[in-house]
Amino acid sequence: MQDTKNDTRCEMNAPKPSLPVLEIVAEAYRFLFGRFGEIIRVLWLPLALSFVASLYVNLQQPVDAQTPVLSPVSIVAIFVYLFLNVMMMVALYRMALSDQSVTTRFFYFELGPNDWRFLVAFLILAFGFVMFMALMIGMSKSSQNSIAQLLVLFVTGGFFYGLVRLSLLLPSVLDTGKIDFGKA
Repeated sequence: MQDTKNDTRCEMNAPKPSLPVLEIVAEAYRFLFGRFGEIIRVLWLPLALSFVASLYVNLQQPVDAQTPVLSPVSIVAIFVYLFLNVMMMVALYRMALSDQSVTTRFFYFELGPNDWRFLVAFLILAFGFVMFMALMIGMSKSSQNSIAQLLVLFVTGGFFYGLVRLSLLLPSVLDTGKIDFGKA
């Protein structure tokens, strides 16, 4: 007859797997410096267009305005800025995940089906982040006793965990070609 108590203790004392942090950091720097030229080719045009859109919106604001004016042109510029950021993020994710070149041209300007799915996933993540911030601000202002503060801590921790898990949805969209919450 085998002693199950000792078997359980051996399993509990087994070393837990950990992330190789130094190797991950080294790989990130290898990616950055090894593919720096391609990263610049992918980013320069969307960044320049984002800058122009942002500059245009800022120039539309009156100098003495205390609250920003949201004109229809400003709303269009915000959406242009959003699409350009999604385009850059998708290209960088593709470069990092596939280790293949995303463009051979001098610039990258592409919005395909995965980019649109990525945009939807990004908006879901942004909505989650806004809700997280609103939850933190609202609960921190309303909690006066220690039990309420403890509840705020647990709710905030759970919401933050869900937000981190939701952030894994972005690379999953490029991997599977669909928004799959189960894979994230």
